[in-house]
Amino acid sequence: MNIEQRLNLVADRYRNLGFKVVLHPKADDLPPFAKDFQVQVLATKDDKSVLTVAKASPSELQTDTDVARYAEIIDGQPGWKLDVFVLGADAPALPGKGDAREPADDEIRRAIADTEQMLKAGFASQAVIAAWAVLETAMRRRLVSVGRKAVYGTSPRTMLNELLSTGGFSNSEFRDLEGLFQLRNIIVHGFAVPQFQNSAVEFLIRMAKQLLEAPPQVKQTA
Repeated sequence: MNIEQRLNLVADRYRNLGFKVVLHPKADDLPPFAKDFQVQVLATKDDKSVLTVAKASPSELQTDTDVARYAEIIDGQPGWKLDVFVLGADAPALPGKGDAREPADDEIRRAIADTEQMLKAGFASQAVIAAWAVLETAMRRRLVSVGRKAVYGTSPRTMLNELLSTGGFSNSEFRDLEGLFQLRNIIVHGFAVPQFQNSAVEFLIRMAKQLLEAPPQVKQTA
């Protein structure tokens, strides 16, 4: 929730109490004594009215020396009061499609090492997810190297099929990977995890390395 959404919640509180609300009032909206006030909400009704200062953080409130002046002036105005709210800073934006980039070689090696450490430590389910992520990286890289399209959002099943058709996987490897794709889905969607051997993770890592270490091929047209 961002600052403006939080401010709208404050405005809704006043409305629920029967106030008429103006968000971000301009000088023409404000009473004569407050024409130069920088307030975020004006709330009025028959018997009382409120001017509201809303800040993103306590530090922002502390550095605004005008708030104390507003309070002193409003104290002398019958039927008026000053409300002050700290709304909280905007949440950082979540990474989107445009933020996705392919990992460098050293990042891939580190991801493989981390996956192997997870497996040794007994976190087999987590290791499946981590190993599958490395495999997807390797599949995208291999497909791009032979002129096929593989980008953010390309489904794992599509990449498996493409790599089978281009010789990246044998039929038996493809069948095993299809089964492990189902295992990966069971884990990430929160279902009860069936028993599996550590060799499943080792196989995923081996397939990823096989794709990453394969010699370059002449690019094919799709």
